[in-house]
Amino acid sequence: MSTYSRTSRRTELINGSATAHPYPRTPSRASAARTTSPTSTFSTATSGNPSKLNVVTRVAIEGKFRPSKETGAEVKMFLRIALPVESVTPGMTIPLFPEDNVRITLSQVHPLDQQSVPYAFSTTYHPLLHKAAKLLNLPAPSSVPYQSVFGSLRSDAPSMSRPTASSLGNSDDAAPLDVNYTGHVLVSGYQVCYILPKEFPPLQEHGGHSSRTPYKNRRSSLGEKHVLQFMAAIEMYIPYTSMPPRNPYLLSIPTPRCLQNSIKFRVISNKPVSASMASLSSVEEDVGWDFSADPIISPRKNSRLSRTESHYTDFADDESSDSSVTEKLVSCCQGSFQSTERIRIRWAKPPKSIPNFVGADDGWNRAGVDGVKGEMRCSVIGKGIASGRQDGREGIIMKVEYTGTCTGLWFPGVATLVGLDVGLEAKGSDVSWIDGQDTHWTVSGGHGFTGSNVGSRLPPSDTTSLATSTITEDNISTNPSHTTSYTSANSLLRAPLPNQSLAEYSFEGSTALTPSATLSSIGSLTPSSSAEASSGNVADRIKPPGSPVTIHVNMNEFIPPAKNSFVFKISGICLITPRYPHLTSASYREPASSSSNTESDMERNQNPLIALPRFTVLAAHSETTTTIIDNKLDSDLLKLVVYNPSGDISTDAQALKTVLQKGGSTTCNDDGGRITLRSAARHGIMHGHVNSIMRGTRRPTIPNSKLNGSTSLISSRAITASSAGRSGPLLIPYATATVTPLLLERGGGALLDSYAVRISLPVPLDPDCSYLEFGLAQIELESGPGGEPPNIDIASASVDGIPVRCEISVPKQDKDAGPQFEQMSGQEWLSWVTVHTQGLGGGSLVVDYVVHDVLHRQSPKSRWKGKSVDDLSMEVFLPAFALPVGRLEVLFDGVPGLEVASLRSNLVYQQSSISGGRLLHYSLDASYLPRLSVRIRPSRLRGSAPSLSSIFGFMVVLGLLAGSLATLSFLLGLGTEVEQLQRSLETYSLLRDAPEWRNHPEAVTVTTTAYTTHIASLQWCHNTSQQNYDTFVTAVAPAASVISTNIPDDKPQEVVSEVPDSGDGDWDSDRDGAPALLLLAYHKMVKWPLSLEKIDMSVALDKVAATVDVIWQVLRKIYHYPLDPP
Repeated sequence: MSTYSRTSRRTELINGSATAHPYPRTPSRASAARTTSPTSTFSTATSGNPSKLNVVTRVAIEGKFRPSKETGAEVKMFLRIALPVESVTPGMTIPLFPEDNVRITLSQVHPLDQQSVPYAFSTTYHPLLHKAAKLLNLPAPSSVPYQSVFGSLRSDAPSMSRPTASSLGNSDDAAPLDVNYTGHVLVSGYQVCYILPKEFPPLQEHGGHSSRTPYKNRRSSLGEKHVLQFMAAIEMYIPYTSMPPRNPYLLSIPTPRCLQNSIKFRVISNKPVSASMASLSSVEEDVGWDFSADPIISPRKNSRLSRTESHYTDFADDESSDSSVTEKLVSCCQGSFQSTERIRIRWAKPPKSIPNFVGADDGWNRAGVDGVKGEMRCSVIGKGIASGRQDGREGIIMKVEYTGTCTGLWFPGVATLVGLDVGLEAKGSDVSWIDGQDTHWTVSGGHGFTGSNVGSRLPPSDTTSLATSTITEDNISTNPSHTTSYTSANSLLRAPLPNQSLAEYSFEGSTALTPSATLSSIGSLTPSSSAEASSGNVADRIKPPGSPVTIHVNMNEFIPPAKNSFVFKISGICLITPRYPHLTSASYREPASSSSNTESDMERNQNPLIALPRFTVLAAHSETTTTIIDNKLDSDLLKLVVYNPSGDISTDAQALKTVLQKGGSTTCNDDGGRITLRSAARHGIMHGHVNSIMRGTRRPTIPNSKLNGSTSLISSRAITASSAGRSGPLLIPYATATVTPLLLERGGGALLDSYAVRISLPVPLDPDCSYLEFGLAQIELESGPGGEPPNIDIASASVDGIPVRCEISVPKQDKDAGPQFEQMSGQEWLSWVTVHTQGLGGGSLVVDYVVHDVLHRQSPKSRWKGKSVDDLSMEVFLPAFALPVGRLEVLFDGVPGLEVASLRSNLVYQQSSISGGRLLHYSLDASYLPRLSVRIRPSRLRGSAPSLSSIFGFMVVLGLLAGSLATLSFLLGLGTEVEQLQRSLETYSLLRDAPEWRNHPEAVTVTTTAYTTHIASLQWCHNTSQQNYDTFVTAVAPAASVISTNIPDDKPQEVVSEVPDSGDGDWDSDRDGAPALLLLAYHKMVKWPLSLEKIDMSVALDKVAATVDVIWQVLRKIYHYPLDPP
């Protein structure tokens, strides 16, 4: 093949004297020398967004890596471009592939004829075009220059460039082409684009030259008649996406969309090591490289493209397989890949696989995690016993749901399908599956999740079958010296397409590859192990819940430097059982004071304390887990009690965290917590209802030989009662509480500051219940005189007269610790009483307890202001049972010298008297809390001897009452006299001003003729009668008497009298008779001297007593409000 001469590197174009370099270097967008490119002098035919056309028909990529250059790799891309003339215009911009982080250092474009034969070019001057022709499988370049295509143009065409006559020689003298005829490659709009040439050859001449190629007799197809073809060579520098030590070398190469793609990538070691001089350490260092690609590379070796210094990569089923040292220390991956926008190539030294737990040798590579944030939700369902256990230990049935968020996933190898191990931690407990439930974990995940398995090796057929679907032994190199040939027309269109049910191609697990170098492609998945919403792979045999779960992660979804998070979820139902040994029955019969350790062990055995389990990512550098506890109990007599992770629950009050209601939840920090299930009588009553069924610890059978006589009697009775059974619900038929105030003789008097309560009830018949508990609560009450709550002491407990062990616990509080769990529902629990009644169901239980320091005088500033000083209030602490009670009776005994002033209670039926009281309530619900408040005072009965203070008080009241009555009587009489005197003064002033007041009265003789008139039927005051009216004359004189003369009827008589005249100057002679008559009438009205009427003291006292009684009743109603007075 001829070459161009050095003198022909520059030529003069036909259309002018301007000269230009035929193949200028095309810098990237970031290059500052872009303005020096000759392409800047040309204007494209389109502006704005480039057109999106798939004009690339073949892609070939070649790259190499040298460990000394740790920033990036040199990559050369060769393209064969076909331009449909009817769809493009000269100068048009066509995007080829995204720019990403690519930096273009050189680009060249050369035309091809209709048979894809390159026109003449100098292979010496343009070695990049020569390599492009070889890698694109193009025929040898022809000797016809591209300028000859324009030879038939008219000489007067001003816009066309005409080649010179000297350019029609051989290829050694072929002149370089201008970009006007070839176009060029540049970066525009974050895309690597191809700028079309501004001069297209004529269609009638294009491809019609008769002597340019040896394929002149080939007949062009219809689709090739109007297509312009070019080959382009682009030299790029691409930085690494990731680098060791925590990640492999990762190179992301953007590519155009094309159906025929091939790649050849080589890794060259720094210094070769001869086999004779190599030591064991150097062999380990130069063991070779592992390769991985996404999409996968179908390996092949072509005799035309192979070289003696290059070796094909051997494929292994896993990158942990041994890789031999190559002869020239050059590792190479070569093959074809499917259409994609970018191809990612990974290479790294084979990592050393060191299993760190049983089951880690399952063929999966383990990934590392920088940080994990987990949420563990534990839903308590109930109690149960694991199948196959002989010790009878009970555990807690729990549904766990773990959600983990992993950040910073990394793996130093080239495998893209790696495992992430997650284990279950249960400190001090055994975890087992439950019969009838799923015996595997349900695993699901988000972005990048592909499946899971539990400590089992993947079946070999899963990967082998996938490998044989895309590659056969006919096209695999089994020996470095052996090659297989294939035609240049090999294409992905002729290759079998992958199965649609497969996620991606895979060659992991292939055993037909050589060990000279390894290529671990991304593991594809079968339908059973593909990414699904959930996955629950079950091994050949059932794995225990504590076995690590391996989550399959596709590392291609977490390409650095993007900080993506991987989220997964594990859920399932398991049984958690404590590991401490089960106590023997003899330990329960020991006295309570014999050993504190025995009591503690018994308490733990009855109510096992279990540390909360949690999942943990084994390879996490840092991990934070938040635990959420849910109460999902469906039974009636169990309560979920949550404790802090540290502290003695029997002595440290701070160890208790909370008690959960049914459906309630709480959150624990990263340290977790501890839980236990207890009867609702101890911890459930405070919330007013029961959440779970109480099932006491199952007791093993006790031989009779180990029991004494009394115990044997109790056991035989319990067996008889249990054998009878019960057909009704589990409840307490009746319960009676008798309250007795206690008097303490002190200092010659009696002091009342405590009371005793006796509880009588039958023991509930439940063989599984080993104890009975009830609580004593204080609800919004005032504390004792010292500011502390009352003290409660258990006097005795017996069943049918046989003493039984009884325990009482008082929770301690820290004032600086804030509200405790006892105050969550607005009430403060004072004591919990536990009576051990194992095997005593049906017996009569009697419990006596004494409450001290609960009786105190009311302060004048309290809410009972206005009470008598002698009135005392007493709050009675009655038991609250977890079981329903059919009938509750409360009896309050009287005390000599004291009487019950009032009773306040939430019991419905009340009968109170001065000597005591009786209260009844029927059909009490479970956890019903009875309340009773009693106000007592000294007795006021007649038979009691009055005290000096009462006598003195009575005398004072009596004196005040007598004085009030006397004052009232005096005021009434004085008011009457004042009124009469006022009326007299008014009359006197009126008469004194009259002129007749000065005349002296004298005797007057009046002659009157009187007639008798008969009136018939005269009605007067509703009486019909006949009356005779007689006229009479009465004369008043100082020294004379009144003379009346009756005149007979019908006989008128004349009386003549003489009246002497009186002088004007004399006071006695001037008085007139009319005023004298008026004064006489006034004297008749007013009696002199004035005298008070006699007052009836009995009537007055009755009136006053009635008034005082009304006032007293009003005051009593005010005093006892809102209750009615007794």
